[in-house]
Amino acid sequence: MKRILNLSFMMILIFTHFISSVYATPNLDIEPIRDGQAEALILKELGLFKGVSENDFALQRVPTRLEALVMLIRLMGEEKEAQMTTANSPFTDVPEWGQVYVNYAYSKGYTKGVSADKFDPNTPIPPNGFLTFVLRSLGYSDADGDFTYDNPYDLSTTLNLLIGFNYKSIDANNPFLRAHLANIASNALKANLKNTNTELIQDLYNKNAISLMQLYSAGACLEKNENAPDGYNVISVSTPKELVNAININTIIMLEEGTYDISQLSEDELQNDFMGLNLDISSLLPSVSDVASPKFSIANVDNCHIVGKDTNKVKITYNSDSASVLSFSNCNNCSISNVSIENTSNEGNGASLLIENSNDISVSNSILSGSAFGISVLNSNDVLINENEIKSCSASGVKIENSNEVSILKCYFHDITFKYPSIFTDTEIIPITSSNSANIVQAGNISKNNTQQVE
Repeated sequence: MKRILNLSFMMILIFTHFISSVYATPNLDIEPIRDGQAEALILKELGLFKGVSENDFALQRVPTRLEALVMLIRLMGEEKEAQMTTANSPFTDVPEWGQVYVNYAYSKGYTKGVSADKFDPNTPIPPNGFLTFVLRSLGYSDADGDFTYDNPYDLSTTLNLLIGFNYKSIDANNPFLRAHLANIASNALKANLKNTNTELIQDLYNKNAISLMQLYSAGACLEKNENAPDGYNVISVSTPKELVNAININTIIMLEEGTYDISQLSEDELQNDFMGLNLDISSLLPSVSDVASPKFSIANVDNCHIVGKDTNKVKITYNSDSASVLSFSNCNNCSISNVSIENTSNEGNGASLLIENSNDISVSNSILSGSAFGISVLNSNDVLINENEIKSCSASGVKIENSNEVSILKCYFHDITFKYPSIFTDTEIIPITSSNSANIVQAGNISKNNTQQVE
């Protein structure tokens, strides 16, 4: 279980980096109005807000009932539960991507339809409607009299939810926009839950809804080892050797833009106290002859998080037809995100990323390619594989063996030659294989393209 961190420094770090002005107690007559771009970037890095592209959040469009409902679920830290729900709802007008959210919210009593079988997902939501959702995420209840649906503004003002947003200006000619939604949601992160001293962002972290590396990605300012969480060391690196040297317990490693070619390093350069070269796993898993030993093995380390500054501009590469590129071995509470991991030979027998004998490992917002397997999970528990692109693999996208509690969410597989039977029997081929494992979950619109199964 994660220990609770004091995140007040983190919120200062995040919001002062993106926002040029620091707002005092709001005065709606003089309060500067934000355009929402900075707040949207923060929310995006925290996994709470999506746009139509990397930096285009359609902020000048009105938000819909469905979009507001999705934000409610994310602010409550329940998106993972929603993505894995088996609940149903009676609504027939919800688009496919939003069905799990609506079904989940309906089963929890968070929302109702406009009729017996209609949810009306595309109707614009007014500011009082969205503020009602946000106040509920903070533990307040209109049913219990904390506020009313028609007037959530007084309580929202008290909680500083309206900083940068003048609700009095909203009318037919000045509609409520996604920019306003982003402003309100980012303000909510700094608000305390009802009758507590716990900020919403701390609550989301405690629930594992957002990770430490997401907080640092949102901060995007780790050039200096300042303001690190208690007990953590923050290191920024720009070369393969610096990356190897930085591997340590209780460390957050920020990778500058560039290619980290492990092939450049000698065997001596690949060694430190928490690194092993060509770790032999055959004695542990004699049946797994098709997962080659890793070249770059992070071993026996706890609380190590690797964060790239841009998935498309940070690459860890290795050219080999026999070795996995990177591995976590005997590790606990480690993660990697915003990184491309590639075997540049495109003929590798191993995995781009191998996770073995480890617990609580997260792989997110990354690209894995050029190996037999994108990711191999062996003898491990509590592994989250979230929002990754897995491509150009010659055996399978994800291979899981002797492992438990592995979640594969919102991943995109393509250009995979699939040699093994899938553990999922959907009409579409999903390149995930498993044996001797339990509680393997795939959810969240996993998609595939140019993926074929071969005998």
